Amino acid sequence: MGDASSVLRTLDSFPRMRLGQFPTPVLKQQFNERTSFWVKNDGASSKIYGGNKVRKLEYLFPFVKGVNKTRLVIIGGNMSHTTLACALHAPSAGLDVTAVVYPPPESKNSGEVDPRLLKSEAEVIKRGSYLTTMITAKLLARRSGSFFVPLGISMPITTLGHIKAGLELYEQVKAGLLPEPEVICIAHASGGTLAGLLIALALIDSKCGILAVQTVEKIISGKRRLKVLLKNTINILGAPEYLNRSALSRLILLEDRYLGKGYFSRSREADLVQKRISNESVKLDPVFTAKAMAAMVYAMEESPDKNYLFWNTHNDGAQ
Repeated sequence: MGDASSVLRTLDSFPRMRLGQFPTPVLKQQFNERTSFWVKNDGASSKIYGGNKVRKLEYLFPFVKGVNKTRLVIIGGNMSHTTLACALHAPSAGLDVTAVVYPPPESKNSGEVDPRLLKSEAEVIKRGSYLTTMITAKLLARRSGSFFVPLGISMPITTLGHIKAGLELYEQVKAGLLPEPEVICIAHASGGTLAGLLIALALIDSKCGILAVQTVEKIISGKRRLKVLLKNTINILGAPEYLNRSALSRLILLEDRYLGKGYFSRSREADLVQKRISNESVKLDPVFTAKAMAAMVYAMEESPDKNYLFWNTHNDGAQ
């Protein structure tokens, strides 16, 4: 792609605060006697708190400081990985955090807030529903110096972190650490990880496609929201419009059969695959990454000759 070098130069011009340990490792996993797959383990991205949010925060923090804000207002469920990652990493950037949290309807321990969030330096405000949480957060974000963080920390500036992630993977391929994948499987929620990887694949003109597995309700993880995020990210890069179409063409499927009842709910398939796959090298979260793994297991059983890569977005020690 002729414009790729210009886009990559623009990408490198955005401020980035180094929080993670990159590149994250890749490792081979045996599925059965005939089939294996590869894992890109972003769970190992930080000893403070790993997972896919670290790459987003590396771009969020300098952006927020650049617009003279000092407090992040962020929302999530009581056990949200997003709010916890933000609360644990923000002090290193000199930023305060207000986390407004609510109990997911299907959570068995709906009244419990993650104890690590409560022990953090963040201000924690509990509300009874997503609607009241959003209203409260929007009002608090009007305070002087406050910045409202979108769901999942997914916005154009933070999506740059996962463009970098996709390019990082292909540097590892070029270095001979793993073969080029034909299918990348990821847990999909607010869209930042998926959008960034799709753009990266388009920039390097990879033949690889992405199987994105919905882990939250479609109103959040649907294709319409993804298209908007892709378009807006490509706009801030000053990239040509056809990069958007090229990125979308790398999306194999938005898989929704493993969603269960929605955000933070479990599914039978995810529970089964977690027992089958989870080990010291691949630690699956039952309500996010286990759903993605269940979809990949089905895909591998249907097409065992393809080269699969599972992108672990979950903190290694989060359970």
